[in-house]
Amino acid sequence: MMQREHDDVCGRHSTPQEESCCLVNNGRSQALHLNYGSTLLEQSVDDSPICRSISSVSPTIRVYHRRWYILFVFSLLAFMQGGLGNVWSVIAGSVEIVFGWTDVDISLMQIWLYLAYLVSMFPFAWLIDQKGLRISLLISAGLLVLGTALRCMTVHTPAATWLAHIAHIAVGLAGPVSYAAGPYLSSLWFPPEQRSTATAVATVSGFAGGAGCFIFGPFIVESPKLKPIIPSIFDNSTDSNVDAMQHEILFCRYIECGVCVLILVMAFIYFPSRPPASPSITAAMGKLSFISGLKDLFSRENLNFWFICVPYAMSLSIYGVWNGLFGVNLKELVEQHDIGWIGFAAVMAGAVAAVVLGRMSDLFCGHMKLFLLLLNVVCIASTFWFLLIAQKYILYSRVQLYLAAILQGLSNNGAVPLYFELAIETTYPVTEVCVSTIMNTLYNVLPLLFLLIFLIPNVGTLWMNWCMYGVVLACFPFLLVFKEKYKRLMVDKGRALAPESVQNSFQENLSYSNRAA
Repeated sequence: MMQREHDDVCGRHSTPQEESCCLVNNGRSQALHLNYGSTLLEQSVDDSPICRSISSVSPTIRVYHRRWYILFVFSLLAFMQGGLGNVWSVIAGSVEIVFGWTDVDISLMQIWLYLAYLVSMFPFAWLIDQKGLRISLLISAGLLVLGTALRCMTVHTPAATWLAHIAHIAVGLAGPVSYAAGPYLSSLWFPPEQRSTATAVATVSGFAGGAGCFIFGPFIVESPKLKPIIPSIFDNSTDSNVDAMQHEILFCRYIECGVCVLILVMAFIYFPSRPPASPSITAAMGKLSFISGLKDLFSRENLNFWFICVPYAMSLSIYGVWNGLFGVNLKELVEQHDIGWIGFAAVMAGAVAAVVLGRMSDLFCGHMKLFLLLLNVVCIASTFWFLLIAQKYILYSRVQLYLAAILQGLSNNGAVPLYFELAIETTYPVTEVCVSTIMNTLYNVLPLLFLLIFLIPNVGTLWMNWCMYGVVLACFPFLLVFKEKYKRLMVDKGRALAPESVQNSFQENLSYSNRAA
């Protein structure tokens, strides 16, 4: 029975023509045109209830090569978004000397980041739903340019401190597009057999940016105890060590600003709101409106959604802020240079794993829940291992610390596209923007509670590792209870009817278009 259900979802025993849903006009068979690159498939099929659910007028289902450029520009924006939030924590030892900051100052900047995200989350989601992705992405890129430009103005306090806080707010306001629109972009531009892969690339680009900042900052800015990997181009004699670090920090900020300007120019030149034709049946038919989708997510029928949303938000959000504060958490254990490499290795392992798992879920559909459960078990074990090493409950080993961090990043961040795709599949026909908005809102609320603990006097850092372990442990029962469903994929494969609300809305839009024509 399980194998039969799996075959129904994946179409394992069907030909590509059989997997394509037909389009019918007044009971007469019509051809469904499928363009994949330069290949055109046409199949005339008989009348059936499944076919009848699509439309009385046959649209062209087409996939464009330019989708890879769109994904590249979006991923580059997400990469910078992910890195710009952690530029100070990875060189905490240096900035505490140069600017006179404390751990509280760095944590407060992270709080601004999450608060600003929450402020702009729903306005951006509404804008994407109503106007498409182009305008939202240009605004987001513009905010990143503003934030990075403010950091370039001075390295002298107190002005540098104020500008750093304002810059973090600007970066946070830009965040919803990069973090919430990835699944929407993959649905808009990519066919069903590439959606999970595209979602993986779009969503983990932000994590890759976070990994890059672990290397980029310490690569150029010298630690109070060590020289940078790249010899300083500035005077770094003992008498002017602080001045050298100031110039190195400013040099990093110039590079970041330049890259953000480049992204803004690339998006302005070409980044349409949507392709001329849709890549799948569900994309062509459309989905519920943003407001209707929000109401649907909070209905009793979608209770299952929260069993995938809560573990996503708990594990990924707390890990993101916990990993970003490696410079604070491990500064008494390892040097700033090593902290950078540990963070880089952990996050990049997760980014690579996410793309691999996203591709595997495309090839072997119907097993996402199993993948998530296995990843969660590995994450629980590796987090406990890291805790034992970091707190010196077992003999410290640099190699073990690296291995534990890499396994933790691989198993935690590697699950990102699976969480998104499962949530979207189980809540169809709720739009991807609506689902990712709710998931990322919760994702950004939980770190605030984590960061507010730093405001407790003399709280230390011991609690951080235990909190991380408790969070990943709590995710397992949620995933176990979650019921795996593939509603969207079943419609795209022609094995299920689209919901009546979507059919009616699609028919009304077509009737309006025909009258206008």
